[in-house]
Amino acid sequence: MAEARFSLPTGWLWWTIDLETNEVRLDPALAALIGAQVTVAQLIANVHPDDRARIESEYNAAVSSQTAAPVLMQFHYHCIDGSTRRFASAAGLTYRPTGAARALTGITADLEQARGDGTRLFRLQRLYNVLLAVNQAMIEVSNAEELLVRTCRILVERGGFAFASVLMVDNGLATRLASSGAVDPALDGNRAAQTDAAALGWLPRPPELWVSNDLEREVDLGPTGVAYSAAGYRSLATLPLVHQGEVAAALMIRCHDRQAFGQEEIELLRQLAAGLDFAWSKLGQVQRLRRTLFEEATDAMLVIDSEQALVDVNQAAARLLGYSREELSGLSMRALTPAEDPLRASQGSQAQVRQRSLRRKDGVFVPVEVSKRLVGDGLMQVIVRDLTERKRLESQLVLADRLVSLGTLASGVAHELNNPLSWIISNLSQANRLLEELPESSARAELVELMTESLEGAHRIVSVVSDLKTYSRPDSPIARVSLHRVIERSVQVLGIQARYRGKLLKQLEVVPDVIGTEAQLGQVFINLLLNAVQALPEGRPDSNEVTIACFTGGAGEAVVEVRDTGCGIEAQVLPRIFDPFFTTKPPGLGTGLGLSVIYNIVTGLGGRVEVRSTVGTGSTFRVVLPPAKTACAGPSATGE
Repeated sequence: MAEARFSLPTGWLWWTIDLETNEVRLDPALAALIGAQVTVAQLIANVHPDDRARIESEYNAAVSSQTAAPVLMQFHYHCIDGSTRRFASAAGLTYRPTGAARALTGITADLEQARGDGTRLFRLQRLYNVLLAVNQAMIEVSNAEELLVRTCRILVERGGFAFASVLMVDNGLATRLASSGAVDPALDGNRAAQTDAAALGWLPRPPELWVSNDLEREVDLGPTGVAYSAAGYRSLATLPLVHQGEVAAALMIRCHDRQAFGQEEIELLRQLAAGLDFAWSKLGQVQRLRRTLFEEATDAMLVIDSEQALVDVNQAAARLLGYSREELSGLSMRALTPAEDPLRASQGSQAQVRQRSLRRKDGVFVPVEVSKRLVGDGLMQVIVRDLTERKRLESQLVLADRLVSLGTLASGVAHELNNPLSWIISNLSQANRLLEELPESSARAELVELMTESLEGAHRIVSVVSDLKTYSRPDSPIARVSLHRVIERSVQVLGIQARYRGKLLKQLEVVPDVIGTEAQLGQVFINLLLNAVQALPEGRPDSNEVTIACFTGGAGEAVVEVRDTGCGIEAQVLPRIFDPFFTTKPPGLGTGLGLSVIYNIVTGLGGRVEVRSTVGTGSTFRVVLPPAKTACAGPSATGE
């Protein structure tokens, strides 16, 4: 139970009644007077008959109360030794984190022996309830600053003090970390801003509690004491919070009443300070661990205030967004999110996850997954995971599925074309033979020429269908491949389309075989040739050129170049041309997947892709592959 952490001064005895189980727990000294094993009904039954009805009514009122304010009760009680004694009790509710009442707790004193009167007991009970509430807060919170904020609030709301604050003191400067009650910047400084500690009532002294019960007569505080008095304060207590033998902070409590801190209050405040010292030390260790996790997290982490300003970011966030941490500090999230999709405040402490995009410093939008939740004091924690790689893999899966479908379709189309092509070729051959048997004439010669051209066209279709069947088998086994053969087939497939835009030229030198598949390499060269043809300006077929060349590199590698005299690629675009779905072509002319596929195929075979381009002059794509007899080199790509 929470009350076990604190002990009361001599003469003051604690008790608690669990409101769910009705279990009664007593201070051992109190149990010796009234009995150890008692129920609520027995406690009321042993009250003197003259006081019993009133005490039962006051008990029920205390249990049904909606506040933690103490209730003072005085009564005569029949003790187990046969004597009748006059007691005073002050009781108040403690609560669970859900807000439900947990227990009725109180302190009791024998008025014949205890110092002070019922009013004193009332004040002491309020402070005792403060200790219980702070102890419960130590159990519930996981953040040192939150503990200090709740402690200040408890002192004001349950302890009846006018003002409470926690000051961090360092080299004579104080920073207000938490407070509750009416804040006067002239007296209390600005939150999170450093102020002269002496001006806030802090005096250099040993790590012990310091009290003034009459600020009007206090000389140690000088002008600060006068300012406190002018503001209506009459008593002040300073509780140093000690960490590793050094005063690290101070809990300052002010009250409008004189003589607010008697010996009993001072004793309980000492226990409060000791409990906060212990909890603050432990929570500090937890916070340091959390800070380490925050700094070293691979995901970007941001802390945002209620005005959408960045309060804190980790190094991963700075890398992702392309800013320095100093540039991000205080920057509005509105500068990082699209205007049509702002980051809205979370509605609770539960994490809310969704996908969106964030704007980098260079203006590029990055796909991310955002998890956000409220963490207290109007702050929101946002965890951002970069989805660029995931999107790239997803696009590859989509592309692979699309290619499988296209391959299946192409294979089916090729199969369906083979049969009618066989009939056409057979019939054309037979017709050609029959024409040769006819008498010589100009009409016969013209028909023979037409039939011959038709047969050549049909055989060309057979060749293209054969190539389609080859390229529709992406799962064909890796083997030794002749680049000349693959290039010839690629040119044949693209020849007709290139004819209307420009000249398609070949410069084939001796080149070593490579390891791969004809389907994969054909896809590479067809895509490069198609891009080159589409880059040519329309209306100049006589001057436009696309050249595919192959030769042996200086290190013995196989090199294939595709050169065009087209529009070229802008320098700022070059670094992104291999990104999935990135395209500069008009809608309907490109998916942005061609160069990404080329890059993945070539690097997967141990090669590399190099690019040179000049706007208005043209581009050259160079594919470099290791020869078949050499182990594959590591993948790479360069752009010039």
